[in-house]
Amino acid sequence: MDMDHVAPGPARRAGITAVASCLPEREVTSRQLRDRIAAASGVSLPHRLFERATGIVSRRAVADGEYASTLAVRAARDALERAGLTPYDVDLLVFASASRDVVEPATAHIVQAELDSRAHALDMTNACDSFVNGIDTARVDPRRPGPPGPGRHPARRCSTGCGTAPDWRGATSGTSWRTRSPCRTWSGSWS
Repeated sequence: MDMDHVAPGPARRAGITAVASCLPEREVTSRQLRDRIAAASGVSLPHRLFERATGIVSRRAVADGEYASTLAVRAARDALERAGLTPYDVDLLVFASASRDVVEPATAHIVQAELDSRAHALDMTNACDSFVNGIDTARVDPRRPGPPGPGRHPARRCSTGCGTAPDWRGATSGTSWRTRSPCRTWSGSWS
């Protein structure tokens, strides 16, 4: 393997200190989903269609007022407690998910504010690769001097969230997300 791109000297490593997860409490069965679709469309769907097609009997869904950031904050607090850390111990907060609360501000900033953290915060949104890209981003700390590259200058501590909760804040029926998106641009700073 050609190693010309690797900086000389001892390799810095990134590791996982604690892991936590948070699922919404609300459960939606395939039968409930089938009944909702049938009621909304007027089309009667075959019994156990979703179970046969996907193997999924039930799934979790966010409740009203619950968002990807809500789940991330709960999981982050649990992970920090397991690691014996506080939000002030976190240098970099990466929210890595295919979904987010709103276009702007970054969901990481919402999580940062809820945790009362001062960490640098950013969203990593790259579909199914979000989590992997989030971990890779956390391994490289661009604030430290030296040539860039995976694993060169890892952040001291990082919180990475990953989840899907496609219930956008302020969504109203009859209005498309595209026509409302300009009103979602706020300042990137939180007070």
